[in-house]
This record gives sequence, structure tokens and C-alpha cells, in this order.
Amino acid sequence: MDAADGIIFGTPTYMGTASGAFHAFAEATSKRWMTRAWNDKLAAGFTNSGSMSGDKLHTPQYLSLLAARHGILWVSMAAPTRAAKAMARGTSPGLPPRSGVLGPEGHRGLGPGWPIRTTSPWDGSRRMGRRH
Repeated sequence: MDAADGIIFGTPTYMGTASGAFHAFAEATSKRWMTRAWNDKLAAGFTNSGSMSGDKLHTPQYLSLLAARHGILWVSMAAPTRAAKAMARGTSPGLPPRSGVLGPEGHRGLGPGWPIRTTSPWDGSRRMGRRH
């Protein structure tokens, strides 16, 4: 990772934050922080959880703060720019409904019968409140 131009952080969201394994990884990067080994790199991140909500907001915030501590420049999604251009055209921005500005937020379902998805399972334009 030290030789890479950029880093993409990814972790499941458990109990409203990054997984314990990711927290252990983050703590293990302290020597790199002390030497500024990752300074001026680019980074992005994503998360996933077992449920639709899963309180995923904190996880991308945590990932971007970890990057900032290391002097890494965070690359966010183009949501504001894409949304502004789409509104000017009178069209949809085309972003997955569960994506945040800091990065994609998906869910995989909670067991049998729950499909794996990276976007919202709600499609009001075609199913009008019926879950698929």
C-alpha cells in the first residue's frame, strides 16, 4: 500500500461503525502515520451492511477521517455535481439511492429470501410501495 498512488478502503458496517477487523487495521497504520508514508495519496471508500439502513453514515465518515489523519486526499462521489447537472436537464442524477456523498453504501440482505443488492430494493415508480 505504501507504493500505491491511492487506496480504496472497504469494510462492512456492524453496529453503526466499521468492523472490528477494520478498526484493528486502522490502529495498525499508526507507524505509517508517524512517518507520513501515505501523505498526498488519493483515497475513496465504501461500506455494506446486512440491512437497508444499518446506520451506515458513520462508516464512510470514519473512513474519510482515517484518510485525513494520514494526509490522504479523499475522493468523494460526484453526487452534488451530477445531481445539479441532472436537475438542469430535468432528468434523474442516476445515482444509487443508498449512496452517500462520501461513498457507496450497499446492503446484502439478512438471510434466505433477502437478495444481494447494491441499491435500494424500493422502486416506487414501478411497484408503488410493494417490496420486491
